[in-house]
Amino acid sequence: MTSHFCFNTQLKAGIFASLLFIPILTTASPSFPSPISDASNQDADFSSALGEAIFEKLWASSPSSTLASDGLGPLFNARSCHTCHLNEGGGKRPNAGESTRNTSTFFIRLGLTQAPDELKPEHSVWPDPIYGHQLQTRSVQGLVAEPSFAIMYASKNVRFDDGTIIELSVPSYKLELNEELNKGISSIHQHTGLSPRLSPHLTGMGLIDALSDEDILANADPDDEDKDGISGRANVVWDRKTASWKIGRFGYKATQPTLDQQNQSAFNGDIGLSTPLFQTASGDCTQQQITCLNAPNGNSPHLDNLEINQKQVNWVNIYLGTLPVVRIQNSATAAFEQGKQQFIALNCIACHVPKYTTATSSLSSTLENRVILPFSDFLLHDMGDALASGFTEYSASAREWRTAPLWGMSKRLAKNPQGGFLHDGRAKTINEAILWHGGEASASQAAYLSSSLKDRNALLYFLESL
Repeated sequence: MTSHFCFNTQLKAGIFASLLFIPILTTASPSFPSPISDASNQDADFSSALGEAIFEKLWASSPSSTLASDGLGPLFNARSCHTCHLNEGGGKRPNAGESTRNTSTFFIRLGLTQAPDELKPEHSVWPDPIYGHQLQTRSVQGLVAEPSFAIMYASKNVRFDDGTIIELSVPSYKLELNEELNKGISSIHQHTGLSPRLSPHLTGMGLIDALSDEDILANADPDDEDKDGISGRANVVWDRKTASWKIGRFGYKATQPTLDQQNQSAFNGDIGLSTPLFQTASGDCTQQQITCLNAPNGNSPHLDNLEINQKQVNWVNIYLGTLPVVRIQNSATAAFEQGKQQFIALNCIACHVPKYTTATSSLSSTLENRVILPFSDFLLHDMGDALASGFTEYSASAREWRTAPLWGMSKRLAKNPQGGFLHDGRAKTINEAILWHGGEASASQAAYLSSSLKDRNALLYFLESL
């Protein structure tokens, strides 16, 4: 399901040079929380408001007097979507020594590194036999939460050719052995790998959902036929709604094909709610967690015998899908232009493809036929051993990650300056994030290390303006 066609670098550079002054969106107000709205479509605006309310709702454990809000857990990471994505933003980089039990925007995914049997299509990884796909570090009353890890950082110095030294933080994770907190738990399986994750930013989700598969595949070059060292390829994943294989576009490893499935996966895995696509009311509990499986649930005949039904999910989809991306800042300045030229010269555009036009949308007609600048090809790229996760996800190897979209960076830095970058937040700054690039990005990283301080500052100014 991949294409061997790939834009060459000169073509990308030519397109890029002419597109940066196109407004990303034509909303009356480009502020981050203002939805892309159609003034004539009051029903869509009402649905978005309902979706926002569900996004911010604090769920309660069952049984509860608040029947519309029960169903939490039994094991969970947060009581609301808003807890993990404050102001629709992303997570906060953990501090040294901080416990994953005390974070709501940072979590650990699990996956076996050795296959015990054939993997079912609906599962991207072989889960840990006791703790499933993700460690839930919170639980309803009467249950013991799953294990937690303490986060530590070691220092690693990187030297630029001009002598400038930057200190990077190398994360490590130590299983916490607090007997009271971890009473009754079993050890992580010896063949289970860890993949720490920072809650992602929710910029432009509906616009990404409206991209055509063909436009994503147009940039794929899995066999590096143009010999530029960049071998982007699509992650082919299971679409639960259509029971078919689709192109993944959401998640750090591009493991979700649609915004709808991405959101339902989060409701089920992070909060423990049963949804139309993930119908287990016990969330991520495994067959080994008997108490969890037998805990009361909030399934209701008024919600199609679920804890959150498709209508409610649709409202959240519309709310998140119609949040806009801010306009690019500072585009008329000389520093911006210099930084743009550095972005091209370092071949960042080989993966961070700037421009697309959206196709059709099942969420809202306002998302269709829009010129957008996400700065991502939404493909998998080998980023080297230093950034490797602990296991594969569908066809994404441990070293492969989806190109991170760069749009909304200016608002992200303003609202969440301590958020951190990369999948686990290890990079405190954009500068550090660039220095972590390896694998297919090694040539660009080497060129960055040899560039002048003036050119580096211009590039950072450009990126901070997106």
